[in-house]
Amino acid sequence: MPYNITYLLYTLPGLALALLAKYFLSSYYNTYSKVPTQTGLTGLDAGKIIISNENLPISSEVIPGELTDHYDSQRNIVRFSSGNAASSIAGIAIVAHELGHACQDRDKFGMMSIRTALVPATNIGSNLGFFLIILGLALQFSGLATLGLILFSLTFIFTLVTLPVEFNASKRGIDMIKKYNLLTPDEIPGAKKVLMAAAFTYVAATVTSLGQVLYYVMMLSGKSKD
Repeated sequence: MPYNITYLLYTLPGLALALLAKYFLSSYYNTYSKVPTQTGLTGLDAGKIIISNENLPISSEVIPGELTDHYDSQRNIVRFSSGNAASSIAGIAIVAHELGHACQDRDKFGMMSIRTALVPATNIGSNLGFFLIILGLALQFSGLATLGLILFSLTFIFTLVTLPVEFNASKRGIDMIKKYNLLTPDEIPGAKKVLMAAAFTYVAATVTSLGQVLYYVMMLSGKSKD
């Protein structure tokens, strides 16, 4: 079933936000990744300080790529991209954010636990749900299409739950930067800009996912009236 102008209208707000988020993240990251820290600390230094002082039972490693940083809760390891392991305001901001996730894991932050639990179902639902919607519509079997919609909606729920997880990780990251004097007070606004731009990408993903769900709701409700 080819996408049409109606699908575009439902998803356009999310796509517009995604482009805007990408622009701001690229702009702020490119700016502050080139500004060395006044403290002389590197992102890797900051990571070691936070891990040690927060008593986080994890290890860290540097990996290639740009903005490939992530916290792996399954293996208890945080991975820093090579660029952010160096000395820069953006690097320390992103390192602190990822370790904010590690702190969430340690503190059993409720929304992170929910997001982790949703991962398997979301991976299945995003693909199987779409297939069942299309199959149900093609066969004019509303029950099958509705089941597909429910499964597909897990993607939206996942993106929605992700928002407080990401915003909280950024807040924790900024708090730890201040607590351990990883950046000077006049460098903090730059770190916040980088993290807010990164968080905005998750907002865009949520709006896009909502638009897709609403589009299929519209399609199913239209078929039920036929």
